[in-house]
Amino acid sequence: MFQKSVEVLGFKVFSNSLSLISIDEKQSCVINTISPDSYGLALKNETFKWALVESDYFVLDGVYFAFALLKSKKYKT
Repeated sequence: MFQKSVEVLGFKVFSNSLSLISIDEKQSCVINTISPDSYGLALKNETFKWALVESDYFVLDGVYFAFALLKSKKYKT
């Protein structure tokens, strides 16, 4: 399945309406979030970082990473 995403501080983050995430009773999916705390932990712990990166959906948790995206030179309005 194609997922619209953006790169934020080296992580590929889901970049669409959360309502588009399909929840199916017959098939599970993993949804993780990136926050300042989880980002710091991921930088120190490769297993935790792998768990985040391998999620089916990896979404922003709060405004900090959204702000980082807006301030990055990779973001184009």
